[in-house]
Amino acid sequence: MTESIIMQLGKYDVPILQKQPDFEVDLLRSNVLIFGSPQSGKTNLIRLMINILHKKMNAENEQIFILDFGGALAEYQAMPLVSAYFDNSNEEYVKRVFKILETKLKENTRVLQGVGFASKKAGQPRHITFFIDNFNSFLDEPRYQSYQEKFARLCRDGLSKGISVVVTASENKGMSSYINNLGQKIALNLSDDRYSDVFGSKVSSIGNIPGRGFANITMRLREKDRRGKYYEITGTYNINAPYEIHCSFAEDINKGDFKRNLHKKFAYDDTNEVFERQVEKYKIFPQEFGMMEYYRLLDGEGDIREPDYESAVGLDYVDFKPVVVNFRESRFLAVYAKRNSGQDQLLARMVNSLMMHKNRKLVLFDDGRNQLKPLKEKYPDAEYISAYISRSVLEKEEEKKPEPELTAAAAMMGRTMKTSAGNGFFGGKAEPLPPPTVEIPKPKIPQGSKLSPMQQLIRYIHEECVDVGNYASMLYTGKEYMSVLERNPNVPIGCLDTAPDPTVFVLHSKLIYSSVRENKQFLEYVMPILSDIAEERDYIFIFSDVKKMSDIEMNDKFNTLVHTAFVLDNIAEFVSERGQKTIFGDLDVKLLKADYAACEKGDGYYYDVEADSLKKFKMIQEEDF
Repeated sequence: MTESIIMQLGKYDVPILQKQPDFEVDLLRSNVLIFGSPQSGKTNLIRLMINILHKKMNAENEQIFILDFGGALAEYQAMPLVSAYFDNSNEEYVKRVFKILETKLKENTRVLQGVGFASKKAGQPRHITFFIDNFNSFLDEPRYQSYQEKFARLCRDGLSKGISVVVTASENKGMSSYINNLGQKIALNLSDDRYSDVFGSKVSSIGNIPGRGFANITMRLREKDRRGKYYEITGTYNINAPYEIHCSFAEDINKGDFKRNLHKKFAYDDTNEVFERQVEKYKIFPQEFGMMEYYRLLDGEGDIREPDYESAVGLDYVDFKPVVVNFRESRFLAVYAKRNSGQDQLLARMVNSLMMHKNRKLVLFDDGRNQLKPLKEKYPDAEYISAYISRSVLEKEEEKKPEPELTAAAAMMGRTMKTSAGNGFFGGKAEPLPPPTVEIPKPKIPQGSKLSPMQQLIRYIHEECVDVGNYASMLYTGKEYMSVLERNPNVPIGCLDTAPDPTVFVLHSKLIYSSVRENKQFLEYVMPILSDIAEERDYIFIFSDVKKMSDIEMNDKFNTLVHTAFVLDNIAEFVSERGQKTIFGDLDVKLLKADYAACEKGDGYYYDVEADSLKKFKMIQEEDF
């Protein structure tokens, strides 16, 4: 049980008592606000407090979180009681700290059941100290405004629930709403009028001396007697008035007795360079996040179970667990992305993973941007569709292709029996006749005009995947056949009845989302046909650059097809602009703004529609395995 966390930070000067007792702060009784001009000793005080916590506490009863906006506390991130150290480089980490602490506040409230933290005798949760160095940067940054209310709640409610807050600041601008909940105020090296602003009363000038300043007394002053025991100093002094202080200097954590004692107390392993007794560590992503860093942060956890159908694309921001796309469970995936957001790497990672299946085909439907060209170069056997092509060229390509093998049914239909010459009917030896040639007519495309990219895609699907009937009419007759109740006799039967080939379709062209008739037919009628047979025939469809669709019916059809999606953009802005017309329509924009920070390059969101699960993740930045 932790009843107090008393920290000796220096000396007081109490003229009325003519004494200079220890300047002490109890973290269970008051949060701490440290004001000071540059180089006045603010960061030294935080270092001193972290050092004292490591001397007094252990991994079972203390946990430290640090937001370092000043950049002077980086060396403390490896300390055994420091669960999380985040700087100002990534907003998501700032968001993550507040999300963690809010969760801790709720858990502690439930565990304490109305009892104050210091009074909880049995089942007391671990105490948490939350440090923010250079609080003014936090206040001045517009992107952190949504977290200021969360911080105020921690200051107001956290102390009685076992969460203490310590902040440093150089200005008191914008801090009026927090000062009342930061009971212990320390001011170092300020002008006389600034001291008055902080404490509400005049103080005598002490000059610009680092480590010297004023502080209000938040606990009774104590002194040691001859036996070394503390006793309270009684007197008529004002307990909340500012008194002159002189702060102690923090020891170097990498030298001398402090280092030796720290290593001994927390069982430092020299071989692995880690403390064996330490709190849970919240990880951060390195600047370059490739496969090596992925497996290092994964820390031995399995990432994929079915290599032929699963693709690991990164790690989520909260738990650092792998974000894995399972194409066996979801055959249709959509990628929504802004320009230069990393979708090329994401697409390459998924395709590279899927194409490790040696029997899988690849169909690339591109447009004038030619963004799928690198995949075509890597997989030269892939079917690549991107531009208009003349029918005569197409006919020549067809002539070069080998004839398809006969199906088992066709071979059986042509098989007859005969008897050897000179043998009777009953005694003759039956010999199979060679199967006759069975003509399986291939679809013929008339000479003349050109085929558009969409027509080429429909032709491939009609001849290789599934018979789409009259929707292929324009390819073979030159005109659209209007009746869907009766098959146009001039449209050949589609794909041959052979064993289907596992195929990945990457649909990147903007044509898919255009409401031109043949494009509309493809999305509204052809794709649902493919959806019905996708699992049976092992087809996978990746819509790699989804665009807005003005046609409501097309949009609705598309949304029913897709069950998983990526967003490589700020999720709240994306949903507010396009939300009602996408599969993200049920997400609350206000909650998204509160829960997720803006995306850095390499960030993305993975959304499982069926599970209603949205994860923010860091994308692996290497294209190849």
